Amino acid sequence: MSKWWYKRKSFAIILLFSLVASLFIRRWVSITTTLVEQKGESIDASYHDDHNVAKFAKDIFNMEWGWEVSPFVIESHKLIFFTIQKVGCTVFKQLFRRMLGYDNWRNSGKGLPHNPQINGLKYLFHYPKQKASNMLANENWTKAVFIREPKERFLSAYLDKTKKKGGWYIKNKCCKKSRDCVPTSLEGFFNLTKTCHDPHWKAQSRRVSNWDMMTFVGSFSNIHNDTKRLLLSINAWGEYGKSGWGVNGTEEIFGRTKTAHATGSETSYHEHYTKSVEKKVEMRYEKDYANEVFARHFVKGTLESE
Repeated sequence: MSKWWYKRKSFAIILLFSLVASLFIRRWVSITTTLVEQKGESIDASYHDDHNVAKFAKDIFNMEWGWEVSPFVIESHKLIFFTIQKVGCTVFKQLFRRMLGYDNWRNSGKGLPHNPQINGLKYLFHYPKQKASNMLANENWTKAVFIREPKERFLSAYLDKTKKKGGWYIKNKCCKKSRDCVPTSLEGFFNLTKTCHDPHWKAQSRRVSNWDMMTFVGSFSNIHNDTKRLLLSINAWGEYGKSGWGVNGTEEIFGRTKTAHATGSETSYHEHYTKSVEKKVEMRYEKDYANEVFARHFVKGTLESE
């Protein structure tokens, strides 16, 4: 036989192999996609609405909030939780790691419990967009968030980020080159944060795009009782909240023992705020105070005079 015939035969074999491989890959992708979609529909097929994807896109994934880029999901208790920096988020993440069965759920440091790459927590963005959107739209799921009085939260950010560890956070965030911008007063912190933006002092009302979907809103000022109320509502209090907390593991969650991030801002308000600074901070967080959900918890004007 001629060399031409062998070349033609070899080409035909290669072409046939490529065709079979192509059909196999397409079939594999089709099966995989179907399984993913079926898994996504397992939550509640009646909520399968393409409109939800666009409606809830910003709540599924929002880079503005750093490591709080997406709400947490505890499927076993049908809970979707939006954390906000400076509103107990460290303890809440420890709680969620405990609910997921991690033995080292108490650990805090070296990225735990905050870093999504190592904390092992389930985020809403881990799910297909359609499934995540359906979960947010599903009335059988609890959508929870805790909020804090804006001026108190701003003061807490100041005390935490400027006073601890020589103000390293501010140096790394706001003046990496000069490293000389750490303010020594709350007013100085206010002026600095006009141009240095960070989730720790971002307006809380921006955390959720559609506040009407939230089915549970707790307050930092009543964080122990509100957390207990939340956990009771999802049948998780006895196992995860009633004990195991505090230095000796004998307290309830958010019990007597202060967390590592506690700044005492609740009791040092008048020490740092003047009437003028108070007004400036209120104006910055005007949208927080205007939000109907926030209005049920907070009022403006704590100081009556300088």
